[in-house]
Amino acid sequence: MKPDGMSEKAWRNLHVRVKKLSIKYEKQLRQIMLSKQNKSVS
Repeated sequence: MKPDGMSEKAWRNLHVRVKKLSIKYEKQLRQIMLSKQNKSVS
């Protein structure tokens, strides 16, 4: 999957950054879903 001309180190750094971002977005999405559920209940 690694593009040509990209160093192994740069590719790994990119991978880690994407992973951290997706975790962050997952948490935000979960909070949004929870708050929507709470509003519909009350």
